Amino acid sequence: MGALTHPISDNFGGDFPILQYADDTLLVLFGNGRTLFNLKGLLRTFSDSCGLHVNFSKSFLVPINMTNERAQHLALTFGCQLGTMPFTYLELPLGTTKLTVQDFTPLLNRIERRLPGFSKLLSYDGRLILVNSVLTALPTFYMCRLKLPPQVVKQIDKYRKHCLWSKGDINRKGSCLVAWETVCKPKNQGGLGIIDIEKHNDALLMKHLNNFYNHAELPWVKLTWSKLYCSNQTPPQARSPVGSFWWKEVLKLFGAYNKLTECTPNWGNSDLFWSGNWCSSALKDKYPQLFSFSRKPKCSIRFFLNNEMEVNFRLPLSTQVARQLSDLLDSELGREWDENVTDIPAYISAARKFTTSLFRTWKKLLPSSLGSGPPATLGNINFSSGCFLETDSARNLLRRKNMHLDDYSCVLCSTGHEETSFHLFFECSLSQACWNSISINWNLNLPL
Repeated sequence: MGALTHPISDNFGGDFPILQYADDTLLVLFGNGRTLFNLKGLLRTFSDSCGLHVNFSKSFLVPINMTNERAQHLALTFGCQLGTMPFTYLELPLGTTKLTVQDFTPLLNRIERRLPGFSKLLSYDGRLILVNSVLTALPTFYMCRLKLPPQVVKQIDKYRKHCLWSKGDINRKGSCLVAWETVCKPKNQGGLGIIDIEKHNDALLMKHLNNFYNHAELPWVKLTWSKLYCSNQTPPQARSPVGSFWWKEVLKLFGAYNKLTECTPNWGNSDLFWSGNWCSSALKDKYPQLFSFSRKPKCSIRFFLNNEMEVNFRLPLSTQVARQLSDLLDSELGREWDENVTDIPAYISAARKFTTSLFRTWKKLLPSSLGSGPPATLGNINFSSGCFLETDSARNLLRRKNMHLDDYSCVLCSTGHEETSFHLFFECSLSQACWNSISINWNLNLPL
């Protein structure tokens, strides 16, 4: 009947923007009195017909690009309260501007309350399980939708450190046996397998890139493609980030996402022609001389196919470049292009698809510079950390921490050798006697 008008666009093609989960309903409307009057009439009609009373005072109006006086007037017209951004919907802060650290205070408070006092009664095994299954799992709902600020990640790691090393005592200092970066490594690299919150957050947000580049049947995907990337000249990853703060944060993950995918072009508007991974190798590396003549080095595949040679290249072409162009047309472009099918990203995995279980993706996001170390197990955490990582209280370590002692030599032997972790475990005469008693002989001449 035209009582309510679509606030985005009549030709958008999507449903009316209503978000509803259980009894939490969010409506996006034009900010004028006529729209609110019609909405209230519809709700009144519903109340009269079914006998369910609508409590307008429990709702609130959140204005966008509106003066405070007009917002107050509309709230009085509807009979509801006046809210502000960011507001909470399904426990997530929603707003049009980038969220601050204070907006994540409820999450931090919830994690701090979960620091159990009984953790001091648990072993390292129990506290490690507690960190992974409880403290690491609590922010997962946030991380699926939002990029956590570095300060929030640091505070969550602080709580996890105290639970693992300080038995939940947040006031205790200097109790960490191993650097947190090492603890977050996989077990086969010498760590304890604790999930890195920051990289796990990136892996969870990648599913939005998966939905975007697969043109999923989601309203936000359609809206983003139609409003921000309606032209086919340059793919999203080659432009300066545009759109909301949320989309800009997600688009920053394209570099890591690109390493996990291989594009299968059809329409050809989602990957770069010269530097994309839609063929066996980047065309700019395979045909460097031809690429040097290009007028649009960051154009999409569709743009290159739809334009003439004088638009794509600076003419005239040399003989060598002409041969490379002929080779390009025969080998890479000599295929059928279906303009009715969108581009399909193929994932570098056995299943060739994007999975919601992102532990494998999280591992691939780890920097390649992480070296392998002694495999860590829950039972030998104290021994391995002291022996291989020099975290025990050897006198050499105390001296480096500027702690004064009368003597820094080994207390187990009378050789006068400085007490280091390596000496305590391998060189000391008492240690060697212990190793010999279980038939273990270490070759101390091997390089470390």
